Amino acid sequence: YSLGNHVAYYYLIMPLALAGIYFSFAILRSDIGRCFQALREDPLAAAASGINVRKYKLLAFLISALYAGVAGSLQAHHSPGFIHPNNYTITEMVTLLLMVVLGGIGHIWGGIIGAVLITIIYDFTRDYYQYQLAIFGMIIVLTVTYMPKGIGGIIDRFFAERRFNALRKAKFEKANAA
Repeated sequence: YSLGNHVAYYYLIMPLALAGIYFSFAILRSDIGRCFQALREDPLAAAASGINVRKYKLLAFLISALYAGVAGSLQAHHSPGFIHPNNYTITEMVTLLLMVVLGGIGHIWGGIIGAVLITIIYDFTRDYYQYQLAIFGMIIVLTVTYMPKGIGGIIDRFFAERRFNALRKAKFEKANAA
């Protein structure tokens, strides 16, 4: 079966991307995901609480290698059917780094939103390719300065404040009812 056009390739990649996102959320909600979060925050405290740090770091490496391998194989089979070193320039590297930084390290939805936003910015600045790196550099500096946890951190803070306000309101109503 030949995937000669971009539409056919889209129908191959989109279900795989959605399955990858689902798998990421499933891991994050499991015991393994909680171990990963504990390791990210403080490996020493995670080890003190009984988490096998070596095992879970190896597992994180294997899962990330699985994602990278699937993405690389899909990229390699896309037109023209091979990968050349000239396909990965400094602009591509900075673009991918910016997607991660803007989205927020450790946030799935933030990474998705960051990738979409940077792709849109990349397309809008395509005509000004000589300024793209400067624009992306400014975005990285502004993101690190004003949003150190990225868009995912803003999303987390919004849901935490919403939960806190709901609990505070329920406690206030309970106190007034008594």
